Amino acid sequence: MKQVLSFIICLIAGLSTALAGDHPEAHFGEFGLDYFPNAEGYKQYVGQVVQYLPKEKPSYDDKKFSELFYGKFHTPYIIKKVSGNDKKIKFEMVEKNNPSAKIKFEFLNYPEYYSYGKNTFANTENYRVPLFFVDKFNEAALQIQGKQLAAQNKTYLTVDSLIMKSIGYDSYPTLCYSVTNPFTNQNITLQVDDLNIYTDNIGKQFLNSDGSITLKRMGK
Repeated sequence: MKQVLSFIICLIAGLSTALAGDHPEAHFGEFGLDYFPNAEGYKQYVGQVVQYLPKEKPSYDDKKFSELFYGKFHTPYIIKKVSGNDKKIKFEMVEKNNPSAKIKFEFLNYPEYYSYGKNTFANTENYRVPLFFVDKFNEAALQIQGKQLAAQNKTYLTVDSLIMKSIGYDSYPTLCYSVTNPFTNQNITLQVDDLNIYTDNIGKQFLNSDGSITLKRMGK
C-alpha cells in the first residue's frame, strides 16, 4: 500500500512539474520594468504605455498572457491602475487604440522556481516580466537615429534606427542598432549591450579589411 501511495505521489509531482514552466526572463534594460519590493513602487508606471514582447516563438509562459489575461502581443496598452502588495502586483490596462478593451495582468513580486496558471509571471531582481515601455523607447530612438558609431580608419557607421530584436531562436527581444555597412550597403543588426545611448561617444566598431564587421562591446 505504501508503495502504491508513493507511486501516486511521485506521479502527481511529475505531472505538476511537467505542466509548470520557468518564469519568463526578459531583460529590456531601461525600457523594461524595474523591481520594487511592494505595489507602491510600481504605481509610478500609471499612465505609461507598454507592450508585451514575447520570444520569437512564444513560449508556454508567453501564451498565458493571452490565454489567462486575454492580452495581445505587440499591442500598446496604457497602465490605468496598479494594486497589490509585496507578493503580487496587478496592472489594470486598456488598449491604447481601443480603450474599451481592458485587461488585468497579474504577476508575482517574489521568486518561485516553478510557475503555474496565473503565477506564470514574476518580477524580481533576477526575473523580468516581458513588458516594454513604448514611449520611452520611441523617444530614445529619435535621439539616436542618424548618430555615428566610431570605426577604424576614420570610417563611421550611421545608426538607421533603434530596434528590439530577438538574438537567437529562444530569446526575448533585446536592444539593437540597425546600421548600414558602408562597404556592402547591406543592413546590419548590432546588439547594444550597454544601454547608455545618450552620449556622443557611443562606442567603437571595428571594420575588417574585407568590409565585414567584428562587434566589440559598446560603452563610453
